[in-house]
Amino acid sequence: MPNKLGLTDFAFKTLPDPYNYEENARLYIPAEAIEISQADTVGFSAYISSVIHELARQQNRSILVLFTSHETLSSVYYRLQQELLNEGRELLAQGISGSREKMLKRFAHSKNSVLLGADSFWEGVDLPGDALSLLVVTRLPFENPKRPFVKARYDYLEEKGIPAFTHEALPKAALRLRQALGRLIRSEKDKGALLILDRRLITAKYGKRMLKALPKKLPVKEAPLAEIMSELNEFLNK
Repeated sequence: MPNKLGLTDFAFKTLPDPYNYEENARLYIPAEAIEISQADTVGFSAYISSVIHELARQQNRSILVLFTSHETLSSVYYRLQQELLNEGRELLAQGISGSREKMLKRFAHSKNSVLLGADSFWEGVDLPGDALSLLVVTRLPFENPKRPFVKARYDYLEEKGIPAFTHEALPKAALRLRQALGRLIRSEKDKGALLILDRRLITAKYGKRMLKALPKKLPVKEAPLAEIMSELNEFLNK
């Protein structure tokens, strides 16, 4: 950040986090999660849909699902729409179910809606208390390197001899993941669980750096989905 702002004389100060993540939050990675590099949109959408459906079946609470791709979001919506409707669950989706404000209002006043969001839903969403206690991140939030502005930024850094992934892509993705966790824990009394359906968080070399961006005492666990479901019931209903 100092380099981006052109600062040469500066000091950092770290302030303590007021929230008790060790007691009030959990991060889970399903062991069955498919490899992102080997998955096509159809296969990945099918996997996400199956996880959300199982969560909705076992947890009678609202679920926020964050995407990095609108194409995948739409695919998951049309896979789940009829199934959840038949089970009495409202499914809301960015770009399909109305404006962001309208969807958030409906979601906040519902006790068991499922909301599929991308882009701005990763930050600036305030759903404290019982309004949100279960969050699913479908994929690590790296920017699309093919977007013109992103590509131009990466090219500029590489021309300067600065590795774009290490100095730009990775820190931004780590920060966005931290912001996603911030949708869950908004006060000292909030309690919630985060499921990340991307095993690169624990298999890729850069995963450790992303984990370091999260609160130090946040419990992180990889386990079969069935075991996660069992622990969620105990943790969220405690």
